[in-house]
Amino acid sequence: TIFIINFGIAKEYCDISTRQHVPFHHNQCLTGTPAFASINNHLGVEPGRHDDLESLTYMSIFFLCSSLPWLAGDYEKLSSSSMLEHKANTTIEVLCRGIPVEFATMLIYAHSLTFSEDPDYDHFRSLLHGIHATLPVPTMYSLDFCQSNDSFACPPLLSNECLVAAVVTPCLSSKAKPPCRSTHM
Repeated sequence: TIFIINFGIAKEYCDISTRQHVPFHHNQCLTGTPAFASINNHLGVEPGRHDDLESLTYMSIFFLCSSLPWLAGDYEKLSSSSMLEHKANTTIEVLCRGIPVEFATMLIYAHSLTFSEDPDYDHFRSLLHGIHATLPVPTMYSLDFCQSNDSFACPPLLSNECLVAAVVTPCLSSKAKPPCRSTHM
């Protein structure tokens, strides 16, 4: 079980009294850690809930693989613009090669959402549960997040089986809207 909690940059995404989504803005400053920030966040677009899901997926891939393609040995010295360039030029296929297909599906789903669209958090949770079911038990319990890689290469997690990304259509539910906090998931 992984609990990722950071309310340092949390903010409301809708007006509590009117339930109207916050307006879309350009020319914003990057918020959060550049290594895990969404591409839109790097580009100065107001982050939305879809950006939270993209960032969560990058962070999860980092936890699993101990690196990301846009991180060099000492990523804290890389500029945000160089991370953005490398991130934008890294395809989902390359980023998710050799890891469970659910990671690719999570990124495809996050990228498919519009700024004010309500994410289907149950669908996203089901993808996370699918990852848990896919990884072998020793991998799940012996991840070393402190090791650094000079190049991005995930250790083979499954036999010689080839993992291929596939788009999974989100489940549409008629549940009540989630609370007005971007940190809710």
